[in-house]
Amino acid sequence: MPANTLIPLKEWLDRTALIGRTRSVTLKELDAAIGDYEKSPSDSAKTSVVAAFLKWKSENGGESGWRSSSRNQSKPVGAFTRLQALLAGDDDAAFGIAAPGQQAHHRHARLGVLYLFSQMSVSTNVFGMLLDTASGVASGAFNFNLSASTMLDSTAS
Repeated sequence: MPANTLIPLKEWLDRTALIGRTRSVTLKELDAAIGDYEKSPSDSAKTSVVAAFLKWKSENGGESGWRSSSRNQSKPVGAFTRLQALLAGDDDAAFGIAAPGQQAHHRHARLGVLYLFSQMSVSTNVFGMLLDTASGVASGAFNFNLSASTMLDSTAS
């Protein structure tokens, strides 16, 4: 039996639902594979989930495009992103964090870092000013070079 569990089917359906949009055939296949895994967790059931997930990903942007799917926007982490992590073994158990106290501590530490970065705002004013100035200087030097060589060409004729 696999070491980790996947997202429960009801939670999966809730997190990937979109109002006014029906589920595609490949998404329904993934739903069914997750439901089968939930009923009877086994390596073969997990392989079916992986196959259905790969098929869904290929139809929704490939290796990286699927992350921006409108169905992957639930908070704090998209359902498809979470499924990817669980299938890859990218969870606490995969990292050898077995004690419940450690799991909670590490999970809260990760959430704290995510919260910190989610509340940051980056001002591009200074950077933008420097970039615009450098661009303007380079553009002016290029234009000066063109006008000076045009003048030299016209006086040589």
